[in-house]
Amino acid sequence: MPDFTRFRELVAARDSVFTSADVSACAISPDAAFRRVRSGEWIRVSRGVFHVGDRRLDDRMRARIAVLCTSPRAALCSETAYWWHGFTTKAPKQIHVVTPQGRHGRPVDGVRIWHRTVAPPDLTEVDDLRVTEKALTVLDAAVDGGSRLLDSALLRKYTTVADVVDAQTRNSGRRGSRRSREMVAAIADGSRSERGLEP
Repeated sequence: MPDFTRFRELVAARDSVFTSADVSACAISPDAAFRRVRSGEWIRVSRGVFHVGDRRLDDRMRARIAVLCTSPRAALCSETAYWWHGFTTKAPKQIHVVTPQGRHGRPVDGVRIWHRTVAPPDLTEVDDLRVTEKALTVLDAAVDGGSRLLDSALLRKYTTVADVVDAQTRNSGRRGSRRSREMVAAIADGSRSERGLEP
């Protein structure tokens, strides 16, 4: 029997974005799903990815859709993950997604996709969406948006110098690694943000 109560709760928790797997998990039949798409109650944005029809697309919805449309193991990264973690209130104009090497989903408008395998310690979930962990997020965001993002994250204690150093070590060789290595070296020897943490 369809569990529409569970489905509504799931959709509400995920910014009105859902997948065909979510529909199946709530025992909603393919015929019932098709009728809702045909009526406009649900909007199909890609194969197996939908959003409810009575909600206008916003930044959070676009971020979820970008991850779900890229690949099953994709995650938000860089400045978009920085925003998703709550380190800033302003969403970046472009969505940043990382997906494991060899996983090539369909291109998504307005989404920048990097193909690299991220180690399990550097991945987490926030609000039921996979994102890079705080330290790696801060490093990647600083490469793309400037070292001020790293400084701000450390000063506000969103992450620690030790965690940033560990994340850099695990992810050496990635895109922007040289630049982030320079920033990490600077903070590790106390020449940048670490000084700002001292009383």
